[in-house]
Amino acid sequence: MGNWDMQLQYLQEVYKKLDKLGENMGKETWLVKSYVDKKLYIWKEVELDMTGVYQSLRTVSSRNLASILDLIRIDDRIIVIEEYISGDTLQELIQSKRIGERMARMVVQELLEVLSVLHSLNIVHRDINPGNVLVSTDCVVKLLDFGIARMPKEGKGRDTTILGTAGYAAPEQFGFQQTDARSDIYSLGVLFHVMLTGRLPQGNVCCHPAYQGFIQKCIALEPKQRYQNASEAYKELEGIWGTGGKAESDTPGKRVEDNNMGNYTKDSTNSGKDGDCGGEAAAGVVKPKVSPYAPVGFRSKVIWKQLLAGSFYVTMAIYIVGMAVECAVTPQSFLLELAALMLYIVIAFVCLTNYGDWVHRIWPFSKLSRKWDMLIRFFLFCIAFNYGYDLEKYVRIVMLGLKK
Repeated sequence: MGNWDMQLQYLQEVYKKLDKLGENMGKETWLVKSYVDKKLYIWKEVELDMTGVYQSLRTVSSRNLASILDLIRIDDRIIVIEEYISGDTLQELIQSKRIGERMARMVVQELLEVLSVLHSLNIVHRDINPGNVLVSTDCVVKLLDFGIARMPKEGKGRDTTILGTAGYAAPEQFGFQQTDARSDIYSLGVLFHVMLTGRLPQGNVCCHPAYQGFIQKCIALEPKQRYQNASEAYKELEGIWGTGGKAESDTPGKRVEDNNMGNYTKDSTNSGKDGDCGGEAAAGVVKPKVSPYAPVGFRSKVIWKQLLAGSFYVTMAIYIVGMAVECAVTPQSFLLELAALMLYIVIAFVCLTNYGDWVHRIWPFSKLSRKWDMLIRFFLFCIAFNYGYDLEKYVRIVMLGLKK
């Protein structure tokens, strides 16, 4: 058996393939589960010439990147095993109109931070777009998919391959010049514009009043006219934040007339937007991570919520014990009543409240959008409640002859 066969056998013994997520030019991407720690991971096949990029990424410790666990060569490709991250892509958030100005600023800030790290390693992402940026369930921005990333080479006039997402790719990615850090700055400027307005900039002209100067410089056609690195752009944007991002037209509810945008209503409060990352997190301040195993009522530091939830849980515990004892006439009736109580109270409650964040941990529920996972939770709640309640009626009325 050859070395590559042994390596592949090792991967197959450690990881179980669950679902094929995609395929590009014969290179597959899978959702896998580790036999060792029972966690979900991403199995990604990439070109052999991407080895240097992924070796460098493996050395980076950043909360804004998926951690790389394994990097193994198999024949003419590299198998990358990386962390599975649950959340929504910016594309999903934009389409469902769950992103506002505060969250857009948070996303840009965190992307500039991670780009600063990547560019210091001479890595250019080259495909920053809404589909490749994810906001995790704990409101951390993740930059994904380095499938066309590259390391610029000195003395090289232009890229040998034309790659990138139309609308987001810098002009030099179409073969005119070699891409570098400024190419990612261009894509980030377009992304910021799309998050703020819901549309691509027309003719490389920004149509958002408050951030017009910043975005306009990011998306300049000539790389020399853009911010030259992520740190420079970060400092510039930080200065805008320091003044609250205010421009003359940046007042809540004020309607702005602009030749490029028609009527644009600016609401700095972004009420009802910013997905589930509102408040301080949307402003770029990361809240302490709440344990997914904290029951409802104890997921915040609000005292009255904790007292109310605590009273409810104590009442339910007393109710469960009382009902179980009442049916403890025979071992069979006791166990069946206990099973019924677990079904229509405990399991139903776990399903409805997503205790332990199970909906984002168990496949295939982890692949569903937020709208669908809420429907699934309610559906499972109804099933558990109805079956549990019917089982209890059987025990109390049929088996024991008790009143309903």
